[in-house]
Amino acid sequence: MAFEIDMSMIGKLLLEMSAEEQLEEDSHFGKAVCTLNMNENLLNAVKRLLQALETPATRRILGPGAAWEILYHVLKGEQGTFLRSIVLQNGLSKNIMSVVRYLQKNYNEQHNITSIARYAGMSKSTLHHAFEKFVGQSPIQYLKKIRLHQARIMMVGKSYNASEAAHEVGYNSSSQFSREFKRQFGLLPSHAAGNL
Repeated sequence: MAFEIDMSMIGKLLLEMSAEEQLEEDSHFGKAVCTLNMNENLLNAVKRLLQALETPATRRILGPGAAWEILYHVLKGEQGTFLRSIVLQNGLSKNIMSVVRYLQKNYNEQHNITSIARYAGMSKSTLHHAFEKFVGQSPIQYLKKIRLHQARIMMVGKSYNASEAAHEVGYNSSSQFSREFKRQFGLLPSHAAGNL
């Protein structure tokens, strides 16, 4: 079996993995071609992928999840450092990962595309294009997503009301927050706690 790797998928998966899940970087990135024994988690993920290929429906519905799981286990394995080094070998990918981490930590501050591009040390158009390619959405869309998820956590887990949560995550307008929250989650902020 051969498994073609989409480097943008690796980049997106790295963004989802917490720092603890990623192995320490070292100066030895491993070999480009080598054989390794599969651990049980990776073997089970490969079996799920092969089972998903049996019909067009299971391939379409279950295949992508199995592929993500395989990549995750490979990144966590002995050659994970090598695979990460391929994705991050150009400075642009590293810059985008740095921007993502910056937005995750500073989501409640006021940002616009100009300030984010300044932080990244890129032009607005270069940032927008590279971020879309690597993350799958624009920097502003990504920032909104982080804010809305954080607000939902505050309302459900910490009993914030909608306007408190909106203000806490960086929204200046409660009505804009409500519109975007409903677009993201399909319900108004006031109904969030009861529907989680």
